[in-house]
Amino acid sequence: MAKQNGSSLLEILLSLLLFQWCIFSLWTGVKDLLSSHQCKNDLFELQSLVNWTRTNAILRHENLSLELDPIVQVKTDKQVLKRWEMISFKATWHSQHPLLFRLNSLENHVNGDLILHCRGGIEMHLWLNRLGHSRYIT
Repeated sequence: MAKQNGSSLLEILLSLLLFQWCIFSLWTGVKDLLSSHQCKNDLFELQSLVNWTRTNAILRHENLSLELDPIVQVKTDKQVLKRWEMISFKATWHSQHPLLFRLNSLENHVNGDLILHCRGGIEMHLWLNRLGHSRYIT
């Protein structure tokens, strides 16, 4: 009997099958990790938009509102200052007061919970205190 110098077709197919099984079993974990990372990035971007709105209400000497549905937009009484299309999430505001930043920051009553509902069932919270500063990110 002659000595074999390579792998048989059966060995190659079995190794490919094992490799494919490993990749597919890890894919769901990687996909969840990527969507969680994307949701966290969107949350930080929304937090910076809240900070921008609060600062510009003081700098522009006018009240600014932050509307979340269907497009995130920062508005004055007369015009839209900034727009942000929500592609990977939906945001909801839970509070007794609207998301309105006043000229005098001591008159703000923004206290509430800004919730991001991301793909894959991931939910992240941005808690805002009375002045509009973010307190907890979970």
